[in-house]
Amino acid sequence: MELLSHTSVLFLAFIGWAAGCIAIYEARLLTRLQQRLLLVFTWALWIIPAFDVLIYRGLIAVDMAFALGGVLTLMLVLSVSLSALSWRTRS
Repeated sequence: MELLSHTSVLFLAFIGWAAGCIAIYEARLLTRLQQRLLLVFTWALWIIPAFDVLIYRGLIAVDMAFALGGVLTLMLVLSVSLSALSWRTRS
């Protein structure tokens, strides 16, 4: 049951972030760099409250939340950076 609580909160954060990504990519006035930066910042806006809920409920410790949030954010930044590199090589 505890695992279900972890995944439901994080799943909600992923869905909110994905909706934000769609809105960011549909904004034609933003440059590609601005879009990529907004992706990372909106990630923080969704993942911090998600982990805050898990900490408040006592489901995970603070240090574990920092570790998971750091790893997930690092993976996001890496994927955004790799997509930027592949975008430049195609152009």
